[in-house]
Amino acid sequence: MIWIESFMMAVLIYTIVSAVWSDCHSALISNKLILRSLFVFVPLNAIYYGVFARVYINLFFTNMLGITLISFLFYAYHIWAAGDSKLLFVIGLGIPARLYSFWHIGPVPGFAILIAVFSVAFVYVIIDSIICAIKDRSLFQIKLQKVNFKSIIVSYLFMVGLMRIVNLLLGLLMGDYLYDKNFFLTAIDFLIILTLMLLRDKLSGIALTAVTMVIWGILVMLYFAHVIAFSGMIFEVKPWLVVLIVMLMRTIAERYNYKVIPTEEIRERMIPSAVTVISFQSSRVQGMPTCMTEDLRARLSKEEVDSIMRWKNSKQGKPTIIIVRKIPFAIFIAIGTLTFMLMEGLVLWNVI
Repeated sequence: MIWIESFMMAVLIYTIVSAVWSDCHSALISNKLILRSLFVFVPLNAIYYGVFARVYINLFFTNMLGITLISFLFYAYHIWAAGDSKLLFVIGLGIPARLYSFWHIGPVPGFAILIAVFSVAFVYVIIDSIICAIKDRSLFQIKLQKVNFKSIIVSYLFMVGLMRIVNLLLGLLMGDYLYDKNFFLTAIDFLIILTLMLLRDKLSGIALTAVTMVIWGILVMLYFAHVIAFSGMIFEVKPWLVVLIVMLMRTIAERYNYKVIPTEEIRERMIPSAVTVISFQSSRVQGMPTCMTEDLRARLSKEEVDSIMRWKNSKQGKPTIIIVRKIPFAIFIAIGTLTFMLMEGLVLWNVI
């Protein structure tokens, strides 16, 4: 069994290193790389779980189900590209289940990789933001008058309250299954927050306030009906802390989310800022970008790049444009995977 696990890990390391190299040089994770890895991992998994590791097959399937769902939602929510989702799926296939069975953290241990990925990514964003602030001498220039504290507070209460209600429903539906599975519940909460952020962005300020009042009204009624405990509704630290961290990190990341480049350096798959797309609207050049979402939906096609090049030489053209800065998630996925495997090793060797 050890030889097949070693071979799986060797192929996994090759896949990760190749993906990082490809992402850094071409901002793309090759489908050929993913297909080659799948071609190797599928038969290896069939042999491994069919012959040597049948006892771990349930853990393998629950972990793969969780990773597949997370990968799909991250792509659907435009958090990262399809290549990153495919890479995470392949990583799930490449890690032998016996190696993540030492750390008893629930049916989806692969979620720990996501925690490591976004922890490293957030640290990168914060450090990069500070460096950008120092360069433009605006590190301590905080304009409080532009901060809508009411909107922030309502948004915060909306997500905490609704997350609490969803957790109550999960408790009713799944019963004792979630008992002592805090890590698994955290994984669910993580996806809930991402979903709530999309829902929140679709609501107007008045609608968001009204929905928030209804949510907390329901929680208060549940308390007086003795359905939930007072401490569970108000002082449970986890939902307040998780939502707060995600909101703060997103705010920090959005402050320096852009980069000014010469127009002639624009390339396919880059994402133009909303301000840049607006500046294109007055041009008569055909085929200019129109998507202003500043996420993966706005990635430039070859035809749009050609149109921007024609726009550059027109009367309304500009020598520079603003693009959304790309976060190299393949590197963070690699670091997260290695961190996860290191933690498993430390548990196996009784270090932690």
